[in-house]
Amino acid sequence: GSLGAGFYLLPLIGLRLSLLAAALVALVPLPGLLIRARRERERAATLGPLLAGLTAAGLLFWGLAPGPVPGGEDMVTLFHTESTTSAVKVLEVLEEGEELPVRCLVVNGKAVATSVFIDRRLQLLLGFIPTLIHPHPERILSIALGTGMSSGALALSGGRVDVVELSEGVIEACRFFDPW
Repeated sequence: GSLGAGFYLLPLIGLRLSLLAAALVALVPLPGLLIRARRERERAATLGPLLAGLTAAGLLFWGLAPGPVPGGEDMVTLFHTESTTSAVKVLEVLEEGEELPVRCLVVNGKAVATSVFIDRRLQLLLGFIPTLIHPHPERILSIALGTGMSSGALALSGGRVDVVELSEGVIEACRFFDPW
């Protein structure tokens, strides 16, 4: 089940439909258990998981899974992909004080980087600080691509920069941060 879901079902139909399929498969034995239950207490104990499973399947099916939507209605999804390693999104919102619309890289539901000025400054510093410690690096290894801003700052050192990124979705998503 784990291998089939992780390497076949998830890439084929995505996270939401995979969870829906798992919820529905978990419900299959429950009607039989209800029929076999002899006492009211056993029937009530079986009915709880049945109702919970049906509720979860319904919420997933109708796209009403609980949890806040970052940014609300003003937020636009520019990019979304799911794979066996991660779910990646790039969101965009207009924000006062910013020259361009603000973009946010979300990996597995967590905002990992944005194009807001203070975040850009941090991402660039993450690339510049190592080159201050070693002023003439020949080869640099950067682990995790993110928006690519830190790797871009590392590249200004003149050394060869190799970037290791496990998620193909992050590699695709970083192109949305090209203006920075």
